[in-house]
Amino acid sequence: MMTAQCDTSTRPYVTWLLSVAIVLTYGWIVLTSQNDPFSILKIYDAYALYPNRLNWVEHAMTSLSALFIHATWSHLGINLIVFLITAPSLERCVGSTIFALFYMVCGMVGNLAEITLDPVIGVPVVGASTAIAGIAGAVVVLLARPKTPRPLTENRAFFVAVVTCFWIVVPLPDWATISGAQNAIAQVGHTSGMIAGMVAAILYRRKYT
Repeated sequence: MMTAQCDTSTRPYVTWLLSVAIVLTYGWIVLTSQNDPFSILKIYDAYALYPNRLNWVEHAMTSLSALFIHATWSHLGINLIVFLITAPSLERCVGSTIFALFYMVCGMVGNLAEITLDPVIGVPVVGASTAIAGIAGAVVVLLARPKTPRPLTENRAFFVAVVTCFWIVVPLPDWATISGAQNAIAQVGHTSGMIAGMVAAILYRRKYT
């Protein structure tokens, strides 16, 4: 297995833009709900992914928009920490355009797998964690076994990605309790997103490295 050659001089603009969009979306939901407590229900109805909807076009659209919605500050914070550590290295390896595709495809695959294979009727799927699981899986594949010493940022990204993938495969109940979502973790979605990221990274490596 060869490691990808990443251009550490480039700036991860898409990672930064996605992070800002996620934070602004959470802020918008919090501020809107303070003025109108019922507005959060309207936002979720419009942008969250619900398994009981029959329209698959709507499923496809909300599987993407749900990636920007987070239920709690801890949900948002944990996702952002992992994202900001792992995503820049992946973006530097594959480029901004392909990275954006990684994010969207892995997130949508994970979300759609969750509502198809493990649906909970009436409970929405929200959060960027399925996409982040895909990014972690891709980082593990692309940064494994380097021929030359990796810079600190890539070593850190690889370590966090490995830990994230381990947590996905062997979920830790105590971590779920800390995040405030013990009974709401989309295990199937996380696993599917991670596998999608790994497969995409393997295909990328075969074509471009």
